[in-house]
Amino acid sequence: MHPCSLHCTFKPYHYHSIRARLVHISTCAVILIIVALLTGCAKPAPFSPLTLGISEVEWGNYDAAEREKMIANYNRVTLANTIEDQNTRELALVNQINNNTVESIEVRLSGGSALMPPFITQKSLAPATTTIALGTCKNTRLVQLDGATETTLRSCYKVNQEDKKIFYLDPSYYDQEKQHGTVTIPYSPLWNSENGFTYHGINSSGHVQLRDVSVAIKKSHNS
Repeated sequence: MHPCSLHCTFKPYHYHSIRARLVHISTCAVILIIVALLTGCAKPAPFSPLTLGISEVEWGNYDAAEREKMIANYNRVTLANTIEDQNTRELALVNQINNNTVESIEVRLSGGSALMPPFITQKSLAPATTTIALGTCKNTRLVQLDGATETTLRSCYKVNQEDKKIFYLDPSYYDQEKQHGTVTIPYSPLWNSENGFTYHGINSSGHVQLRDVSVAIKKSHNS
């Protein structure tokens, strides 16, 4: 069978639990993504450096080898993010089905600026708010203050290898050492207060390169 004709089949009544069925579906999806990337089944559109958060002018300063390495890293990070997002959707569905209470935080960004397409100059930010559950990642829409352009900010709320809860902000899409985030904010009990806690003057070096942004974090009322 040609690899591009691969597909996953399953019979729901063979699974002992919804969780098992979800894991099977998730595994199939990930396998198909990997096969597509490795075999070239999915014909990609011409690559744009804006995907990396890099302007056309800056891209022109890199030689062919550097560009090839950055694109390869981007593909690896994208695959990791795809798997991570699939796991997030699966976890959310399981929690919904089982009516589980999940720890979540509300994050509000205000003030400051960020790089937005065409990634040449910083743009003033309109306030943005998102809620993120522990163990998941989320993409949040950032809009220029005057609404002229926008970009996407990725963040994660995870437990690290030292069993500590960390909020990660603004990863790089082509630097694997920064793929989780270029800003790390450890959990604080102050997040549990009514107004939470605000971190001022936050700067990042990832996809959107935040400058002098205030990040307010508090426990979500839904958790």
